[in-house]
Amino acid sequence: LDAAEKIRPAVIQLLLEALKQPSGNLAHFLLGFGNVDTHSSWRDCVKRINRQRSCLHAVLDILDSQLVAQSEDLGLLEQMYELIYRLCDSSATGYTMGFLLREDRDNFWRRHFEHCHRQLQVSVNFLLVLRLHIP
Repeated sequence: LDAAEKIRPAVIQLLLEALKQPSGNLAHFLLGFGNVDTHSSWRDCVKRINRQRSCLHAVLDILDSQLVAQSEDLGLLEQMYELIYRLCDSSATGYTMGFLLREDRDNFWRRHFEHCHRQLQVSVNFLLVLRLHIP
């Protein structure tokens, strides 16, 4: 494992823990929401978030890359999805995240759910084939 792969779980855990704090916390700053006025239009918020790369961009890029190449660290992926979910569920960041994921990230949730469905279908088909060959 390279240094980035070793530190990712600790960073994600830090972000998840920091999100438990009131709005304007360390996670918001590291994820690019530190300078975002949530009362602005969603387009303005997304533009501000995208002006500078943040941990949010890294997490989304890693999750998107998993649609092509499967990771073996499913626990880390689960934590990353939890982070994105919690940002979407938050009253401070949810509105902006919804538009960011739909408009700027090409329907993030739809693509990821479709991928999971395809993976599940492959697994079910594999189990059915095994069942046919096991007496």
